[in-house]
Amino acid sequence: MKEVDVMSATYQSIAEGIAEQIRTGKLPPESKIPSEKDLQLRYGVSSSVSRAAIALLRSQGLIYSRQGKGSFVSPRWKPVPKSTHNGHPVEAADTQPGKVIAVDLSEGLPPEDVAQLLQLPPTAKVQKIEYRVEYRGGDVSHLIEITQHYELISPDAEIDPRDLHNPDPIARQARSGVDITQVHETISARMPTADEGHLMDIPPGKPVMEVQRIYYCHARVVAVSKSLLRSDRVVLNNIHDIAH
Repeated sequence: MKEVDVMSATYQSIAEGIAEQIRTGKLPPESKIPSEKDLQLRYGVSSSVSRAAIALLRSQGLIYSRQGKGSFVSPRWKPVPKSTHNGHPVEAADTQPGKVIAVDLSEGLPPEDVAQLLQLPPTAKVQKIEYRVEYRGGDVSHLIEITQHYELISPDAEIDPRDLHNPDPIARQARSGVDITQVHETISARMPTADEGHLMDIPPGKPVMEVQRIYYCHARVVAVSKSLLRSDRVVLNNIHDIAH
């Protein structure tokens, strides 16, 4: 059983490395990929492992094979746009900055874990702002981010409609007189649900990144955000300044 697990991880990692070169354009359409023998020598693996890696790429539609000629990048494949989240865009072929394509403002009961973080009673409502962000590469657009902000409802201030297209709870809270003093960020990976995969057009077998941020005003939590990101379209590039 252990030998099978090792082989699985090895051929999948080899395939993912080649797939990344295809997506970023380092291996353009119709270019030849390394042969089974080349992969064996490069990675020090058996013929069965290199064969499995190429078979996985073929099953994903990234490559096709010609008998006696080798394997080639599928002509339909284009470089994948990538961008940073909370940072500057990463240079990549045919990439444009992310654009907020939908904003939804509502009030209601938050998820149980958010209610606990905000220390709310069971019937307390919060303000929810959902953003959907699209990135465009060439003629293709991808919904690559869905972010939901849960914030305490300020009784004496309403959200300026102009602020809705700025998915920054720190600036929004500041305009309500609340200063964010600390942000706790947790990043995890998981497989998307069927609905998430369909909505974001995520290829089979691709995980998503889930980013949770907890916003503190001193010791009190005043906002929580949850972002769902396509792992094959986003590079996380966060910079944290450390005060000395």
